[in-house]
Formats: sequence, C-alpha cells, structure tokens
Amino acid sequence: MSLYNATHTGLAQLNQAQLSSLALNGQQPLGFFKSADLRTMLDRSILSAGIRIYLAGKEAREKGRTSLVACGTKADGFDANEMNGLVANPLTKDPIFMRVKNPGVSLQADKLSRIEVKKEVTTDTFLTAFFSEAMVNNLLSAPEAQGISLFIAPLNPIKSEVPELFPFPTKYEANTFLAVARSEAKANAPFDPNTELRVVLSNLPCPGHCLAINANRMLSRGAVARSAVSFDRDPYINPWENESSSS
Repeated sequence: MSLYNATHTGLAQLNQAQLSSLALNGQQPLGFFKSADLRTMLDRSILSAGIRIYLAGKEAREKGRTSLVACGTKADGFDANEMNGLVANPLTKDPIFMRVKNPGVSLQADKLSRIEVKKEVTTDTFLTAFFSEAMVNNLLSAPEAQGISLFIAPLNPIKSEVPELFPFPTKYEANTFLAVARSEAKANAPFDPNTELRVVLSNLPCPGHCLAINANRMLSRGAVARSAVSFDRDPYINPWENESSSS
C-alpha cells in the first residue's frame, strides 16, 4: 500500500502573503541538511519515495545533541533500508538516519542507528513531515543551493490550502516543516520571506498522514490512506499516538 509519492509537490507555490502569514519572519532554522547527505538517504533503496524528517525530543535539543533526524522513506511508509532491491526491510538491517544540530552549532551530519535515533526522537515534542524526491530535487536545483534549512511552520494560517489535514487530534498542534534552499554560508540565516530563493511547505505532516497504533494494529489518518492497513512492525521511530483511534 502506498502512503507516499515520489512526485508529490508539497505546497511549493506559497505567495508572499501566505509566507508572511506563517509568522516565521526572523525565526532561526532548526537544522540544515547538506545536498550530499540528502542524496545518500534518497539512494538507500530503489524504492525510496523521499525523505522523512523528525524533530528531536526536548531533552536531546536542550542538551545540544541534535535538532533534527532524517531518513529515506519508501512509498509504503517504512524507512528505506540499507539493502537495495525489491525486498522488505529486513529486521537485521537498519536504515541510514542522519542527525544534525542547530546550524549555528554545526553543519556536520552524524549517521545513527535505529536504536540511537529512538533515544533522540521522543514523543514529548514529536513532529515529522515527508518531503518527496521531487520536492528535494526542486529545492536543490535552486541557484547556489547546497542543502536545505528546516523551520517549524504552523498550518492553521493556511488551513484552506490543506483541508484534507483537518481536523487534527486536539492535543496536537497543526505544524509541519518548511524547507528552504540555502547555501552552506546562509544555513543559519533567519527566515525572510522577501529574500528566500525557493521554499517548500510539506503538506504531508504527522499527525495527519501517519499511522496511528491502536488495538486493531494500525489505522491510517488523512487523505493518503483512509482504509485500515497492517504492517509487521511500526514504520515510525516512535508512534505519535498509542491509544485507540479511528481513521
């Protein structure tokens, strides 16, 4: 069952007024992923549909270990594993996870195992969004782009643009990631809607298009997959909601 599409465009055509309405002016980026690291994650499997980016938990961010974690993501929603080919994720093989810190601290990405990532990405501040291969390539084709800086963006101001994502569970804010094409020299620059070369707002965030774990195994939320699905194991580092829910 496909959850993600490699050609999904995201909300790439936000106008100046929409960008300004997101109230991101002057916000510092959470992290910066270099082009080479993005390519590495996309190339981990011939089935990769794009990149999933996780916000690290509060403790990890406060201790400066990490700000964001990313991995290649297959169309079925699972992390792209190390083994190429038309095979399921083997239990003995971990995907490549890339961890970055605040770009004001370092632009160097670390490779982590799944076990290590689960210590960084915790449900206290859980937020993740998907950027398709097409979205990533569009960003990296911008003039002077050497990677992408990530910002947290609220979806509420532009909810009319993404009606399929509402309503959200009330205990979660409707946030996603805004990806901005940047040179490494400008990786830590605050957001300015008047000067950014190219931006993409993911409209496939979690919660909304992720899988909720419940008593009947897993149910999909949102418009990507509305019917009940069943996988042998959880495709997400940490499920964002453990109690019973409905699709």
